[in-house]
Amino acid sequence: MKREREECEETTTRQRFSSRSEWIANLATRFVVHAATHWLAATVVVTWLVTGPLVLGWTEVADAIEQVVAGLSFLMLFLLQRSQSKDTLALQLKLDELIASNPAASNRVLDAEDVPEEELEMFRRHFALLQRLSREASPLTQEDAYRRHEEEQRLRQRDRAEVSAGELDGEAQDGGGARPPR
Repeated sequence: MKREREECEETTTRQRFSSRSEWIANLATRFVVHAATHWLAATVVVTWLVTGPLVLGWTEVADAIEQVVAGLSFLMLFLLQRSQSKDTLALQLKLDELIASNPAASNRVLDAEDVPEEELEMFRRHFALLQRLSREASPLTQEDAYRRHEEEQRLRQRDRAEVSAGELDGEAQDGGGARPPR
C-alpha cells in the first residue's frame, strides 16, 4: 500500500513538473516570437553598444555581449528544437488521422517515419509511378475534377444513409438500446 502511494505521488510529481516545464516552454516560445521582443532586443543591444564603452570600455562590453549571446543561443537551440518536435508530432498525428479515415488511402504509409530508408525510397517510386500513370491516362480538367468530387460526395452521402438505416434497423431489433459511439 505504501509503495503504491509512493508511486502515485512520484507520478503526480512528474506530471506536475512536466506540465510546469511545458507551460514555461510555451510561454518562452510565445515571448520569443513576438515582434515586441525583437524590438526590445534591438533596443537593448544598441543602448548597450552606445553606453557600454563609456562605462566599462570596449573589451569588457564585447566580452559581455559575447557571453550573453552565447548563453541565449544555447537556450534557444533547445527551445526551438522542442517547439519543432511538438509541431512535427502534431502534424504527423493529423496526417495519420487523414490517412486512416480515407478508405482509399494506403495504410502502409501510416508508419512511414519508422521504416528504413530503402522502404521509403520504394514508397516514393511507387507514388511517382502512380502520379505519372494518372497524368498519362487522362489529364484532369477543372470540370472533370468538379464532377468527380460531386460524385464522390453523393456516394459518401448514400453510404452514410445506408449505415444510418442499418443502425436504425439494429436498434429496432435490439429494442432501442444505446448506439455505440462513433
